[in-house]
Amino acid sequence: MIHRLKSFFRSLTGRKHLETGMDEELRFHIEAYEKDLIRSGMSADEAHRKAQREFGSIERMKEECREAKGLFLPDEFFRNIRQTFRSLLKAPSYFLTCIAVLALGIGANTAIFSIVNSVILTPLPYQDAEKLVFLWERFPKMAEPLGSRMQVSRKMFLNWKENATSFTDMAAFHEETLTESGIEFPQHVSVSFATQNFISLLGFQPTLGRSFSQEDEKTAAPVAIITDQYFEKRFHRNPNALQQSITLNGTSYSIIGVLPSGFFIPAMWEGTDQKKPEVWIPLSRRWQSAERETIQELFVIARLEPTASVESARAEMRTVAARIRDAEPDRKAFGWEISVFSISEEDRSPDFHHSLYILLAATGFLLLIACVNLTNLTLARANERVREVAVRLALGASRARVIGYLMTESFLISIMGAFLGLILGYWIVQGILTLKLDEFSRPELIQLNFPVFLFAVIVSIMTTFIVGLIPAINASRIELHSAMKSGKKSGSPGQHSRNRQILIAVEVALALMLVSGAVLMIRSFQELIRTGVGFSLENLAAVDIDLPESRYGSGADRSRFFRTLLERAKADSSVIDVSITNHLPLHSVAATNFRIEGEPDHSEENPYIADYAHVSENYLQMLNLRLLEGRMFTEQDLINQEKDQSGTVIVNEEWVRKFLPGKPATGRRLIKKNQSLEIVGVVSSYRPIGVEHGFRPQIFYPDLRVPQATLVLKTRGNASILSTTQSIVHSIDKDIAVSKVQTLKEYLRSFNAFREFGTMLMTIFAGIALLLAMIGVYGVLTNMVSARTKEIGIRIAIGATPGNIARMIFRQSMLPITIGVAIGIAGSFAMGQFLQSLLYQVSANEITTRLLSAGAIVVSAPVAIYIPLRRALGISCTEALRED
Repeated sequence: MIHRLKSFFRSLTGRKHLETGMDEELRFHIEAYEKDLIRSGMSADEAHRKAQREFGSIERMKEECREAKGLFLPDEFFRNIRQTFRSLLKAPSYFLTCIAVLALGIGANTAIFSIVNSVILTPLPYQDAEKLVFLWERFPKMAEPLGSRMQVSRKMFLNWKENATSFTDMAAFHEETLTESGIEFPQHVSVSFATQNFISLLGFQPTLGRSFSQEDEKTAAPVAIITDQYFEKRFHRNPNALQQSITLNGTSYSIIGVLPSGFFIPAMWEGTDQKKPEVWIPLSRRWQSAERETIQELFVIARLEPTASVESARAEMRTVAARIRDAEPDRKAFGWEISVFSISEEDRSPDFHHSLYILLAATGFLLLIACVNLTNLTLARANERVREVAVRLALGASRARVIGYLMTESFLISIMGAFLGLILGYWIVQGILTLKLDEFSRPELIQLNFPVFLFAVIVSIMTTFIVGLIPAINASRIELHSAMKSGKKSGSPGQHSRNRQILIAVEVALALMLVSGAVLMIRSFQELIRTGVGFSLENLAAVDIDLPESRYGSGADRSRFFRTLLERAKADSSVIDVSITNHLPLHSVAATNFRIEGEPDHSEENPYIADYAHVSENYLQMLNLRLLEGRMFTEQDLINQEKDQSGTVIVNEEWVRKFLPGKPATGRRLIKKNQSLEIVGVVSSYRPIGVEHGFRPQIFYPDLRVPQATLVLKTRGNASILSTTQSIVHSIDKDIAVSKVQTLKEYLRSFNAFREFGTMLMTIFAGIALLLAMIGVYGVLTNMVSARTKEIGIRIAIGATPGNIARMIFRQSMLPITIGVAIGIAGSFAMGQFLQSLLYQVSANEITTRLLSAGAIVVSAPVAIYIPLRRALGISCTEALRED
């Protein structure tokens, strides 16, 4: 019959009444096909419906003939689109499943790529950014990365600026928190004291007003430039702001300019610190006393000469550092040097970037699994459309045209999946930004911009070819007579089945690798939480308080304020206990050098350097640190310290282990700045900068004479901490602001936020991958059972029991899963090595993780197998043998 149809349509070439001949001949052959079906035992209604399904309407067949004869070629593409869309609407489950699977893959990839693009790939928006460098003091006795990135004194900055020849310009700034008063409630404002050339050095100019001038550096009239964010928050973008002033720490500053919205300072310390000052003030306002000349508080940025490189600048600064050491014996003794780093190197966090690459690779795996799944679904659909393709070929359509028609379907699915994926990616990005991770130093730059859109388009085009090409080529290679007779791809069912089983093995292997990575990260995060920071976090909250130097210039004034604050806070009914420190763990650290009386000077490779903190007498007890030796602080220790009489300190266990191993510490004396301090106790160690960085030697001083401190409260409830603290502070001094009200658990959570976020995403991706793999297994088995209905019927007819059928289906379905598990276990070791830098006290090569991951696959597989297996067991022998 097909041969007669094909010959007939070829003979229509010269007919004048083309469509009339087509109508008559098509009706004849469709009616003949219906009669054949009725003779095989099918009812007339069933035969009519099947004929319509197989051949379609006469109008559609006429359209196929036009395609075959090359008529209306300009409209072919759009006609294919319309036909394909109608065809997809007739298979809604396939259509919606494909779009959902693809949207998940593209959405996850788009979201992570938008972060990678904004954080890593987008260049810094500075003029000739490759010529900008950070200059630091380098203290080789201190561990990296802090040792090579020490702040600079004004004296050293001026020395470098005068003697270095590798730079066209050099600028410096100092960031500090000041209190803005003269408003309803005093508030903290981040302020940057900068040299007049700092803003222009980065290639920016104010959008309103002007920048600093040489006169601003010299004059006593205080002026300030504000950022665009502060301009909106404080003045609601009122241009008259240039005629107003703000009061910071009691000094009134006239606003002379507003910076553009895209202005920001590069991140520092390998991307771990992003300064975000809201107000800029000339640096000369900081140089009010000779003592500030040698305080290391400046960050220095310089622009290289056109012919200079970072390496040549480093070589010159080594010479400058040697000359300075020769002139200053104290610097020579400690071996001070100078570090030069490009701003791109400073702005880049290797660990954070590696984490993003891992997440991007995970989403790539997820998209690959989605593509394999779609390929499997498309192969199954192509197997169901064999007779349709046979008709097209019989009508004279070329293989290329058939492939194009089938590829159009993949194209439509990819476009729709990409569109929904972009929407999903936008939601994912917004969800990620709501977490306010500290690692995202500039979250405002993370968005779905043109490069991200282009990425989604490229991914969708690649998906079209990956998903559609192989099934389309296979479908176009059918043998017409056998296809019209049976509706199946003649001659290669075994090869077809093997191809799909290979794809299932690939899906399972990729899913297992993702599951293995997720299990490793979950176990690592659990180990991180289990280890802990070494001090109590329960019911503890912290509030930052800065005392303005203009009103609290002496240590006695500051001590008096904090004593009053402690007394009034303790009297509040919601407060159980309260203390003061100037360096709260997980919040800030500072180091100091010292000598130990009776001990020889340490070697240059291992000097006496430790963290320190000034605390009130009950601070250590509030953190629940264990007393290992000696005693805790008392009120008398505070009084003696303030009078500079018989000072005392407490050290931690790590300090003793490092500096007095195997020796008693209590009773020994530290020498610091010609002051002798007795060690009266040893307490347990804690991890002040997060679990991953371990213990650090620590010295505690009983002292309240600090200009900036953190009030630590142990409360019965944290809901009213801010209002309670504000009311207490304002009852003492109404012009003092409080800020950064957080529980200590929130501080720890911010340290672990990105690791928790990465673990959560990896787990979600692994879960989706596992689900997609099981959907693939289900689809393949369902199609396999459908294709083998007659075979199963014959087996049942010759005596096969349901148990025999179940074992056969289960064995054949578990074969590709088992192969995929074996490949996935091997690949998971490579995945583990890729994740090793993100793991905490968990080996990337441990067997337990692989067993757990393989177990997740093996346990999930029977769920995917169950429904096809039930369908196979429910096949009727009689109906199976009557099929076709």
